[in-house]
Amino acid sequence: MRTKRLALRVTSQSMAVILGVYIVMQAFTYWKDNLILGLSDLAAMPSMVFSFIAVNVLPPALVFGSVMFILALRIQRIGERLEAGESISPDEIERTRTRLLRFSTVVLVVNLFGFAAGYILLMVLRGRIAEMVRPDRLVILVSNLAGGVVYASAQTALHNVAFAETRERLGIREISGRKRERGSTTKQVFLTISLALYVVTFIQFNSRDAAEYDAIGDDVLISLASGRVAPGEAESEFRRLLGERLDSFVSRPG
Repeated sequence: MRTKRLALRVTSQSMAVILGVYIVMQAFTYWKDNLILGLSDLAAMPSMVFSFIAVNVLPPALVFGSVMFILALRIQRIGERLEAGESISPDEIERTRTRLLRFSTVVLVVNLFGFAAGYILLMVLRGRIAEMVRPDRLVILVSNLAGGVVYASAQTALHNVAFAETRERLGIREISGRKRERGSTTKQVFLTISLALYVVTFIQFNSRDAAEYDAIGDDVLISLASGRVAPGEAESEFRRLLGERLDSFVSRPG
């Protein structure tokens, strides 16, 4: 009787992937900030990670998760009828197969919008919406979108297992000349490009943070060499510049 919880299981799988990704990523971000600033304290990490998820991740995840649940529920109801031995018309079977075939596209679109919405929400809450047109911020947005493709693929793999019994009952080879899945080669190429783009952009914007920190030291050295800052004032000048620029490369609030 697993069919009765099919929609919930499918939605939970997607939510688990998204939340798991953000927990790992925020923990990495905290560690990266510590590394840049020469800190070792981890006491604030749980509160930072879960507050970020509660404010920036859960709202869009719940909205788009609801969309997926509603669409999966329609498939679940047909599965329940099939499981009960009810007769289903060919037209209804065709519509259900179409929903199954297109569900991966829905997952992809939901992830793209969700990952973009989460990033935009973060920038709005930090009062930096105007910064989104900057090249370094656009790199982060592109990275989020590429990540959305990668994580949508992972979710689809889990969903295919969840839908397997219903697909088997409906017939999975072909209907009306249509294959059960669209060009696998095209999908693999698209996924490979997205994964490569995600890795490159992820490395780029994280290495940029370290470069921003190093640039503060370089600016202080230039000021010392030019005589604008006295040797005894170098530390205070470094702290002043660090305070001004900290928010641009350290993610943790406060």
